[in-house]
Amino acid sequence: MTARSLLRLCAGSLLLAGSSAGLSAQTLLAPDTTHRFTLPSGHVTNELAVDVPANARQLHITAEGPENGDIDLLLRYGGAFPDGTANLGGPEWLYEHAHYVSMSPGSSERLTVTRSQKQPLRAGRWYLSVINYSGGAAQIDVRASLSTQEPGPVNIEAVFDDEEGCADRGATTTPWFDSTSATPIQGNNGTTLGAQRRNAFLHAVSKLREDLTGVADLRIRACWANLGGESNRATLASASPTYVVRDDGAWWYDNNAPTNTVWSMPFLDSRYSWYTVAGAAQRAGTEFCRYASNHCGEADIFIQFNTDIDGATALGNRRFHYGFNAPEGNNLDFVSTAMHEIGHGLGFVSLYSNSDDNETPAGTRFRGYDDVFSDSVVAMRDNVPVPINTLGPAEIREALTSNLGLRWADAAAAASPLNPWRDRAFPANLPALYAPPEMSAGSTMSHISDLMPQSLMQPFNTGALRTLGLAAPMLSAVGWRTQANTDIPAVPLPYGGQWFDPARSGHGLDLHRLAGSEDIYVMVLYTFDAQGQPEWYTASGRIIDGIFLPGNAVNGHSLQRVRYTNIDTIPMERALDDSVPGQVRIDFGADAAKAAACRDGTSRNGPVALMTFSLGEERNMKWCLSQITPRGNRPATDFTGHRYGEGDVGWGLTTMGFNTAQGDGLFSILYFPDGAGNPRWAAAQVDDFETGVPQPVYQIQGYCRTCPKPDSNPATQIGTITLDLADPASANGGADIDVQFNGGAGGRFTRSGSVLRLLADAGDDD
Repeated sequence: MTARSLLRLCAGSLLLAGSSAGLSAQTLLAPDTTHRFTLPSGHVTNELAVDVPANARQLHITAEGPENGDIDLLLRYGGAFPDGTANLGGPEWLYEHAHYVSMSPGSSERLTVTRSQKQPLRAGRWYLSVINYSGGAAQIDVRASLSTQEPGPVNIEAVFDDEEGCADRGATTTPWFDSTSATPIQGNNGTTLGAQRRNAFLHAVSKLREDLTGVADLRIRACWANLGGESNRATLASASPTYVVRDDGAWWYDNNAPTNTVWSMPFLDSRYSWYTVAGAAQRAGTEFCRYASNHCGEADIFIQFNTDIDGATALGNRRFHYGFNAPEGNNLDFVSTAMHEIGHGLGFVSLYSNSDDNETPAGTRFRGYDDVFSDSVVAMRDNVPVPINTLGPAEIREALTSNLGLRWADAAAAASPLNPWRDRAFPANLPALYAPPEMSAGSTMSHISDLMPQSLMQPFNTGALRTLGLAAPMLSAVGWRTQANTDIPAVPLPYGGQWFDPARSGHGLDLHRLAGSEDIYVMVLYTFDAQGQPEWYTASGRIIDGIFLPGNAVNGHSLQRVRYTNIDTIPMERALDDSVPGQVRIDFGADAAKAAACRDGTSRNGPVALMTFSLGEERNMKWCLSQITPRGNRPATDFTGHRYGEGDVGWGLTTMGFNTAQGDGLFSILYFPDGAGNPRWAAAQVDDFETGVPQPVYQIQGYCRTCPKPDSNPATQIGTITLDLADPASANGGADIDVQFNGGAGGRFTRSGSVLRLLADAGDDD
């Protein structure tokens, strides 16, 4: 029995009609009471909330709109959604703030939150946002209910009559309705072959439900196909998730269609890892069509059985046994076969290539990303378990053919009473995965080892098993964890300072927390245009759940270019430049290191962050950032910060302290306009900074954001800067500047005796 490895990626788009009213007093939903209101087309309300008591184990939210309408339901804990003023236009930011979303193309939305999800249910106030995308005003009914009970068995719908869906996969539904007479057998009272097949499949589903609890309904598209076989060998059935999904960033970026938009999936425990849609649904607290804005008639799992087993082509006179108990004689148990294959669709499947074809050699990640199943797999190297997702393709291939060298490391399965090796000393207690000396495409790593005691999810027919066994706690790691309390995720704010992608050195950004704020940061991206000339962009916004979320300005962009006029006056006049639309999002979470951009073989120091951004026609750029100077390499007298001229809007100064053998080094970037008012920058660096001593300022000839990285970036001195910095904790300071931009626009920028002010607090995050 093998699992299909060819999976279709879920993708889609959403057009946002607009946002409306600002935040007013919260309307608290009374449990089990319908709250009805009317929302104009294209409008959003952030006025709803529900208070959850300490003893609640489940929170259910439903929103029902008009027939043929389209509404979305968003939910978050820990603070209200931003209102129209804070959002500065564009409801995309609402989705970024949500912890859970239900956004089907229709008007029936629902969410369930439990104690075991990424943002676990806990006492306090939960906030709702409802958006109306219907063509007209919508009357909407919202209802909240609470339960002190744990989730029950997952609801699974078997679809036997989707001939079109089966035909798309080269299969058919006909055998489910075979009218050949049959004698009832072992609890299966069907009197035709087709009825017995359907009954046996439904019995398999009911047995699986005894081992699975869940909060999101599932649909299985059940089919038959001529899979062939020989007298002593045949594929009994195969199954796969219909789609796989991952949380790979914000609303503005689609890896496969850069002109479309996609959404983040903040409810997934692991960013940048593939999930099956069935496992992701349990983390989302709602069905696939609702968390991924897909068609609600779509199936989560595809399964096909081999019609040749009941014919004369495969396995001689052996046939499928449709009874509910163990088969007599040499026939093949249909119920356990169905349970096994559905198990793959539920998430018991690795997406690493396990064949040696030229296009995808063994160990290749699916589209460059890990999957949540493989995230729990380790390779035994000198009796030390090493996460397989930290190994290169050659090492992964070695593990895939190591017999007992491929293990499952998730603690829930290792400690489970269902693990026959649980009493062994670590790491011998880790369950083994199938890793035969000769790789078996579709089977290697996606099954429990046949060298362990008999289990349903082993690669070969194991008889009439009627329980998931060890596979049940293993599935908990791929989305099916429902019976445990989850720790509240805590993501510390990043250190302020300068960040860059070593694979794109020369470009960089300055990030600092705004003075007096808790989590509002100001970013300046210093980069190069298509001709390699220096230019810079700005953004400001909150860091929420570890992600920098700048809101859109009035022009609909979050990453802004500014142009200046009257550059000889103090202060200069400025205006947003709409000619280069931009968006930016930076993920400072620990999972950022798993993103494909951070796995390019480039060495990076310390924690990394993933910046996803677009500027003009350059879309979906992903840079893996690390700090230029880690916190531990800053001097005791640290002048790191972002400074600006008092009463002199239009220019600024980034300073970054670093240790050197000569003393306290200081790296500075000066932001200023050229003769045409374009934003330009230049750099200065000294290894032993002395206040009041002039420093040479250099303009760097760089390379465009999508160009190959050159061997060097030539620098030309364009002037000097003298800094008067005596106390890092003080906002006081001064600067004398005289630089001449080296480019077609020219322009001399001078300041004498400017008073510097510190933009950011001098706190632990700076």
